[in-house]
Amino acid sequence: MAKSRILFVDDEPRILEGLRRMLHKQRSRWDMQFISEPREALRVATETPFDVVISDMRMPAMTGAELLAELRAHAPSTVRIILSGQAEMSSILKAIDPSHRFLSKPCDGAVLEQTVSSAIALRSRVGNPALVALVGGVEKPPTLPSIYAELQEAIESGGSIQRIAEIIARDIGMTAKLLKLMNSSYLGERRAVDSVIGAVELIGIEALHLLVLEAKIFEPYTSDDAGSRQELQRIVLDASNAAERACKLCKLTGMGPEATRQSVLAAFLREIGVLLLAQHAPDLFGKALEQRASSPAPRAWTEHAAMGTTDGLTGAYLLGLWGFTSELVEAVAFHNRPSQATARTLSPLTIVHIVDGIERVRNVSTHGDVDCGELFDMSYLREVGVGDRVSGWLDALL
Repeated sequence: MAKSRILFVDDEPRILEGLRRMLHKQRSRWDMQFISEPREALRVATETPFDVVISDMRMPAMTGAELLAELRAHAPSTVRIILSGQAEMSSILKAIDPSHRFLSKPCDGAVLEQTVSSAIALRSRVGNPALVALVGGVEKPPTLPSIYAELQEAIESGGSIQRIAEIIARDIGMTAKLLKLMNSSYLGERRAVDSVIGAVELIGIEALHLLVLEAKIFEPYTSDDAGSRQELQRIVLDASNAAERACKLCKLTGMGPEATRQSVLAAFLREIGVLLLAQHAPDLFGKALEQRASSPAPRAWTEHAAMGTTDGLTGAYLLGLWGFTSELVEAVAFHNRPSQATARTLSPLTIVHIVDGIERVRNVSTHGDVDCGELFDMSYLREVGVGDRVSGWLDALL
């Protein structure tokens, strides 16, 4: 198996030497290069792209944000990580879009190794190089224009934290981008935040004003196609319904609070991969929708035929790059084909798979016509130990 190519960029040679020593044991898996001049690093990385580029933020010739922005344009498949001491807010705002992650110096070697390894593993799962490049180049998922306008008005008029959080929590793209900031170290020490209200409270109104109105970290969906706009609205509405059902299902299963929060968030974000296609690959998006409507096969298989991968894997790749937990990423990746995951325990994946099946039950004319074997992976659910409870959950949640 070919080694993964990793490039480290920092204008301080001693920092690079420290990274070289810290990661010495990874030489059997990684082909590592260490370059102190960012323009030289850009030349090397665009001539022969790397799997991962890890750059310092503050460098005199070219900032880390500028370097990663150039790489996003010329080598979008490359995973882009900032590794830096805390910078001023103006620098942070410039780094949010071109970088996938922000790690603070000094960075624990195990954290750095895990971050790089998980990004490489996620990318290999997607399978389709074009989609890897598409996701790697994404700055921000699309948001519903009506919700975006409502958020702008709320911030400009001095709306409360609670009101602003409620608006953001209704939109998939906004939720994902906001939690990206909290899943990494962009705004200071990394915190374990898996709710929009928690993120808004930590960030504060003043910083949100900068992020939304000046840095414009959210992007409204601008397609002129009425069918695509309607589909996006349907996806966002379905996501809210799925999150509500996931919360109820977690109570029925007796899940703990942390697993419940992860399950609810994963249910809400499970179709973020579809949003990426709608915004950045409309032709592929339309093709996938046509196959979904015309084929009796499970949705995941028709999407694989159209795209070479599933929307679950596509969305999970973005969320993994952005630092979401492995449990949430797995739940999004395999929600419609859970047997491909390795674990067989009650988890956010189990919850999201059941919720996804329940959402599709609405397309069946009557409850009596529901065939659980067609809507759920019953083999997986039996292995988890909940196969005999699915019918009861249908009765409770429909």
